[in-house]
Amino acid sequence: MSPSLASRKLKSSTMIETLVALVILMIAFAFGMVIFMKVTTTGGNGKTMRIVNQCQFLADSLINADEKKDMHLLQNGISYKVQFEKGRRQGTLIMNIQAEDLKGKLITEYHQLIRDEQSQEN
Repeated sequence: MSPSLASRKLKSSTMIETLVALVILMIAFAFGMVIFMKVTTTGGNGKTMRIVNQCQFLADSLINADEKKDMHLLQNGISYKVQFEKGRRQGTLIMNIQAEDLKGKLITEYHQLIRDEQSQEN
């Protein structure tokens, strides 16, 4: 005959073993949260990345413009100052774009060397 369920000994963990396992899991999750917070806070700020992308887009748009002149743009609370300087070599310009918030704090600078077709023709 088979032994009854009540008389059979079942293997199981004690309450202390279960609590120790839970404490180990909590410590592991705590370390994971600390690492996750460091990665998300030290990574690029979303706003700054959008502004850098906007500077690159603005530079690409201005490269194809006929007239290269200094300008000041205000978009979404960010002030973009565009300046052109003559490059060291003939026929080149350096485009500088500074992005500042409304308080005047510099967020990013963007520099790009471009060809100046007007000075090459002269």
